[in-house]
Amino acid sequence: MNKYIIAAFISFFMLSCNDDLKELKSERAKLTKKINKLHEEIESINTKIAKLEKTDIRETIVPYTVVSQPFQHGISIQSNVSTEQDVVLYPEYAGSITWSVKEGQKVVKGQVIANVNDGGMTSQLKQAQIQSDLAKTAFERQSRLWNQDKIGSEIQYLQSKTAYEASQKSISAIQSQLSRTKVKAPFSGTIDNLIMQTGQAVAPGVPIARLVSLGNLKVAADVSEQYISQIKVGTLVNIQMPALNRTVQGRVSRLSNSINPSNRTFSVEVPLTNTDNLIKPNMSVKMEIIDYQTTAISIPNKAIGTNAKGEKFVYILKKMNQNNATASKAVITVGQSNSEFTEVLKGLNVGDKIIVEGSKSVVDNSNVKF
Repeated sequence: MNKYIIAAFISFFMLSCNDDLKELKSERAKLTKKINKLHEEIESINTKIAKLEKTDIRETIVPYTVVSQPFQHGISIQSNVSTEQDVVLYPEYAGSITWSVKEGQKVVKGQVIANVNDGGMTSQLKQAQIQSDLAKTAFERQSRLWNQDKIGSEIQYLQSKTAYEASQKSISAIQSQLSRTKVKAPFSGTIDNLIMQTGQAVAPGVPIARLVSLGNLKVAADVSEQYISQIKVGTLVNIQMPALNRTVQGRVSRLSNSINPSNRTFSVEVPLTNTDNLIKPNMSVKMEIIDYQTTAISIPNKAIGTNAKGEKFVYILKKMNQNNATASKAVITVGQSNSEFTEVLKGLNVGDKIIVEGSKSVVDNSNVKF
């Protein structure tokens, strides 16, 4: 029983909403008709006053010549500049650190940028090398005696060989440990921040510096799945950077292969060229992904009005004589719109002159000046 009551309530609510909407549209149409009639009456009175006072009180407007021009429609998304080459560096060995670079310095991949005190391992390496040289001499002598004259025993030969090989392995182990005391740049970039200063004690897992590359920047964004058929690898993207007062162009380089089920979006990536190094990671940008572009008649948005029926219209200038004309109302069919222009599919021709500013106080067939 409760289900029927709820269903009846919902039906009643929807009917009430539809009635309210129809009533509001009807009221809007009545008011619009009254406004247009008042405009016509005012225009008639102004004309009579102008004749009596011999003055020109026609509305002053700004004309616009209709042309066919490139038109773009884009999907606007807020995003940030990012880079995969922005990392915090950690030492592999514990000890006091000595830097060989400074903040802001450019480095290349593999360059030693710091050394951690080795705790005497360099001396151990020298001692091991001396012992290895001695073991090598003994092995070479024993090998020569055994191979040529069979002097000594095979055991003595093998012992000398084992001692020499052990000394080599000891050197390799110490060298491996020493290599961990050197901090190297994992990629070419700029030392953005030295977290630890020369002389401070460091240890594995403790951050010591940040290295950033400004050469491999990108902008990424999550786009609604409804646009997935309109965006492809190579799609043009306009990227506005308010902080630099600059707009650059790029192209989509990667699309995700799946839809994020939590927000029904897919990811888009656009690489950035940063020749002057002014673009920084985490900089705020506005992406405009161009999902539609053509060459067509397009006019400024502010030239377009909407009548009581929801139709779009403009005022075309007729009977032009020097700086005077008559405004003729024309209904148009529009296509896509962007922040400045709207594509016109029907109702205008190239060369038509329309009112782009001052149309708010103009009615059909009123006289205007410009």
